[in-house]
Amino acid sequence: MTQKLYFEDFVPGAEYPLGEHFIEREELIEFARKYDPQPFHTDETAARASPLGCLCASGSQTFAICQRLAFDRIYGRTAAVAGAGVHNIRFLAPVLPDDTLTGVATIGECRSSRSQPDRGIVMVELAMRNSVGDRVATMDTSLVVLRKPG
Repeated sequence: MTQKLYFEDFVPGAEYPLGEHFIEREELIEFARKYDPQPFHTDETAARASPLGCLCASGSQTFAICQRLAFDRIYGRTAAVAGAGVHNIRFLAPVLPDDTLTGVATIGECRSSRSQPDRGIVMVELAMRNSVGDRVATMDTSLVVLRKPG
């Protein structure tokens, strides 16, 4: 069993690799049809005629993939009470079909809760890159995390 991560386990500047996700063309289109049916996400011909000039993933899908990778590597083993917010979401480059996204989480500020001494706030900076190493998305998240028992 993987050890639970508590507030005290997070150190500002620490980096956690998030692994990777291969985004298949069909997955990209299916997600867009269901959640963000803009033509440059769902139709190859329309996408070529768009200002981007190519089919690309929805920013919502890029965000969802990043969250899933972060959950699988960090959040799922954290003694988290709740997510407190997502801030400064930036989509920096298009995510293309059949690309591999990789991510890294960097721990930012960690501060104790003033109102609830059994927990603290951990800021996590998430960054996603494509197969050629270009940053495609960044976002800052804040987690409410329990302190170690006892």
